[in-house]
Amino acid sequence: MSSTGAAFGEFYRICTAKSNLWKVFSIPSSLCPHVDPATIEGDRENLKDGVFRIKHGAEWLYDEGDSMISLEHVRALIDNPPENVPGRPAAFCDFAGAGDESVLALCDGNRTEIVDAWRSKDTMHSVGKFLNLFRKLNLQSYQVGGDEGYGHQLMDRMQEEGFYLQRFNNGSPAKRNDIYANLSAEWWSTVGQLIERRQIIIPNDEKLIAQLTSRRKLYDSKGRERLESKADLRARGVESPDRADALIGAIVLGQEAKIDWRQELEDWKRIKHQMQLDYLRTGRGRPHIEWRW
Repeated sequence: MSSTGAAFGEFYRICTAKSNLWKVFSIPSSLCPHVDPATIEGDRENLKDGVFRIKHGAEWLYDEGDSMISLEHVRALIDNPPENVPGRPAAFCDFAGAGDESVLALCDGNRTEIVDAWRSKDTMHSVGKFLNLFRKLNLQSYQVGGDEGYGHQLMDRMQEEGFYLQRFNNGSPAKRNDIYANLSAEWWSTVGQLIERRQIIIPNDEKLIAQLTSRRKLYDSKGRERLESKADLRARGVESPDRADALIGAIVLGQEAKIDWRQELEDWKRIKHQMQLDYLRTGRGRPHIEWRW
């Protein structure tokens, strides 16, 4: 027995996706004889709407309205994902600080996944594990990115092994620096829009979902969107969003490298057909060309 809260975590899953395994009771305060109706009405006046609905309505809170990525949109996407469209794979590494997770995320077309996540104090072990995963996935250097913040020295070591990752600094200026305070805020907002429009497929991973939807959207004095800092997240008791950062990086790189392979194939078929027609008409050209995909 417990009160409700944000719509993620194991208790949420027990009461929703796994409700067929349990007998679930939802009892609002208005049906509890020991709760004074005057207290309920007082809270209705004084509490935020989301807090009131959790405390007295036994409702799950899908969105407080201040998250960079909406939990309601994430749940809607997971319940009704778009059709999978294959594409060129892109990956992103999130390098762990003390006590955090190292994460490799992959975006293949519009489908994303957390390939692996682990904790290790040995940074060279993590370098070796990343390199091993790159090779298993047949990833080339240009298909992989990483954050330079904590990962600078790790990527230097990877470079010695022939993997020259794309390097990014989350604090660098955004492309739209009139709207976003830095690159990190721009990336999170971009992925939030893709989720809202149901243009990507993300894993049904409760830890990932919590990380994606727990980070608050704030504003600087210039009116630009910025992300809640990781220090402020820790102060609220929220873990570092390592899986979310890696997934978002992979999605952004995947979007930048996106190629509509189906359209490309159709274009090449038309070219081949036209070459064959030209050969039959003029007797010139090479009708035996093979197009391999």
